[in-house]
Amino acid sequence: MKIPDNYEEFPDLAQKLRESLQMNKENKITALPTELVLAKYLVPFNQTGGITLIIKKDKEKFLPVFTSREDAEGQEIPNSYWGILNLQEIHAFAVKLHKEINGIVINPFSQAIELRMNVIHASPSAVSKLKNSITVDQKPIHFESCSTFPIGIPNDLRSFFSTQENVYKSWILNNRQEETGRTLLMILIDFDGDRKQLFSKVADIISPYMYSGQSFQLMKANYYSISKANAICKPFYQKP
Repeated sequence: MKIPDNYEEFPDLAQKLRESLQMNKENKITALPTELVLAKYLVPFNQTGGITLIIKKDKEKFLPVFTSREDAEGQEIPNSYWGILNLQEIHAFAVKLHKEINGIVINPFSQAIELRMNVIHASPSAVSKLKNSITVDQKPIHFESCSTFPIGIPNDLRSFFSTQENVYKSWILNNRQEETGRTLLMILIDFDGDRKQLFSKVADIISPYMYSGQSFQLMKANYYSISKANAICKPFYQKP
């Protein structure tokens, strides 16, 4: 298995992860420092685009993650290739697979770090609190390009939007808050119909990809917001 040329290794990542998790009493990856969350990790993908799981002798299944070339090199995982993800994206995969796996294992063939699903999967109350952090249709608009977001968000939203007759286009952007200077993930949607019903379904799709304390925005598109968005990026979804 060839490691991608664009893989950028984070120095001493495994050691820093272990130290941060030990300091975090609940052992949750959602409480790790941002630099560790956004670092690049190597993950084996199968030919259908899913992550290849590791099955231990006791039949437990884990999602494997590698922190360096040294840990990944020489590992021949059948019918797989290396993908590069950050921990936020890995967390989202784990949440979606929570009924199938027992957790995440980091560097499974060396000094393994196991993260069990009971500290990975968000509880219903946590997801409910997260959904309450959604901001809808805030103004004024300060759109910026958005290059860092979980890859599953556009994929899952495309699948959903393709089933909706009244959704025409959608963009992923950042919206900078004038008061605080913070940027929030913004999903701009060009559609007709019931805003509350559509936004609730979109929030259900996005929420598992977000960490506790993160917020995102949903906005119904109009002529002004569409022109602003098109000046920055192309829509990730467009009705055929």
